[in-house]
Amino acid sequence: MNDDDTKIIEQLSRRICFLEAVLDELPTPVFAKSADARFCFFNKAYEDFFHVDRRDLLGKTVLDLEFLSPESRERCQREDVAAIRNGSVVHYETVSPAYAGPRHALYWSKGFSVPSTGEKGLVGNLVDVSDIKIMERALAEKIAELERVQAELRRMSYTDPLTGLLNRRAFEKRTLEWMKLSVRHEQPVSVVMIDVDFFKKINDTFGHDAGDAVLKVLAAGFRNCCREEDVVARIGGEEFVILLPMVDWEGAMAFAERIRDAVHDCRNFPHGIGLTCSFGVTQFSAPESLDSFIKRADEALYQAKRKGRNGIGMHLVEKVAQP
Repeated sequence: MNDDDTKIIEQLSRRICFLEAVLDELPTPVFAKSADARFCFFNKAYEDFFHVDRRDLLGKTVLDLEFLSPESRERCQREDVAAIRNGSVVHYETVSPAYAGPRHALYWSKGFSVPSTGEKGLVGNLVDVSDIKIMERALAEKIAELERVQAELRRMSYTDPLTGLLNRRAFEKRTLEWMKLSVRHEQPVSVVMIDVDFFKKINDTFGHDAGDAVLKVLAAGFRNCCREEDVVARIGGEEFVILLPMVDWEGAMAFAERIRDAVHDCRNFPHGIGLTCSFGVTQFSAPESLDSFIKRADEALYQAKRKGRNGIGMHLVEKVAQP
């Protein structure tokens, strides 16, 4: 061997050492296998990840990796052999038994062939995504928490906190929707407005807690008397309103009569309190506005109060006969 050959060998040796050092400094675990699926290279990150010594594993196959289960060893060996033979790629997300405990990792390997020699092999690496998974779970929890808070805020914005019924805002929104459907399909829509008679006297005599309890009993009773499509709301201190879709004023009057009798006969109020309610009934008359619709129900209610309470007032729009 002459001096030129020696220099070439030294240059190649230095080049190989340099490339090995480059691979060794990579932060992700990297490995390589020969044509017979035996390990021929590990970098330092691979050793640290699995807490192994490359000197103990070089020349061995995946079947010799004790930190993997027998099932995993056999599966990986089959994948390695197939990838080397076909030059194919294998990649998936896995939970690897790293030294620091199970770690979520992205596994990638590829079979290859050296163009100049035709020699086959396999190269692969793992990317530890455990911290990303932790952040993803934390983010998912935060998003779920945010969605719960948003749902609760939406519920609170449309719900009366005392009775659990809809509030005025929600009632008006639902009423507008039914008014539009009434016009489109020529179906009646009616409203029953309800006010507790002498409610101030209940608060003054028994206290506000008793008054609140009365309102809760009434709210539960109104809900029980209604259909699923009816809209029940508390729109003021002791004032309630019920929207009755597809019900005309006659049906609404009969409904109000049943409610009035049920309230009068109710024995579930605290302290044995007996009470009555006044009612106002009206039917939507297109093309009137929401304000007009509700105002007429309110006027019908006060009509009942002026007549002595525990009654039902009605306010209808007179239709002008067409010539």
